[in-house]
Amino acid sequence: MAESLRTFIAVKITPQPALLQVWSHLKKTFEKEKIKWVEENNLHLTLKFLGDTSPVQIDQVISVLHETALNFAALQFDLNGVGFFNRNRQPKVLFVNIESDQILRQLATEIDMKLSKLGFDKEQREFSPHLTLGRIKHLKNKPLFFKTMEEYKNDFIQQVKISEIIYYQSILKPGGAEYKPIIKVGLK
Repeated sequence: MAESLRTFIAVKITPQPALLQVWSHLKKTFEKEKIKWVEENNLHLTLKFLGDTSPVQIDQVISVLHETALNFAALQFDLNGVGFFNRNRQPKVLFVNIESDQILRQLATEIDMKLSKLGFDKEQREFSPHLTLGRIKHLKNKPLFFKTMEEYKNDFIQQVKISEIIYYQSILKPGGAEYKPIIKVGLK
């Protein structure tokens, strides 16, 4: 019997020089902090995390993605400013904000709605599009962190154009996750 795969649906983000420059500056500024940085080739915006997915469910997800893609043309949005998510008042995720994202929100909502009919859990929180740059384990110098976040809070970084959604397998490895595309589905 085939085993399940850990999967998610996302759009790939190709960093342009401005994003790479901001990211490099953040890495240098926080080099003494315990931050697990995302690999450049793994940059993506998650539309829906599915977790363990059986072979039958994978086929169903692929059908939903093909059906959904017919309702959406290629889209674009802006990467604008840097932010972070807290857990228990501790910064945990460092990310780039995504703006001009109304159609992106509609896409994620439609995928979530259709997959919930197949038994996948419906998202409890509102979709909050962001591009994760790093996961924060511990900060020694919080004042520097907050000062740097404030400096980049409103900076336009780059525009992103998306013409496909990608269904990925996530393979957990000691050095970090590896993402393998299961299928790429073009938007109309």
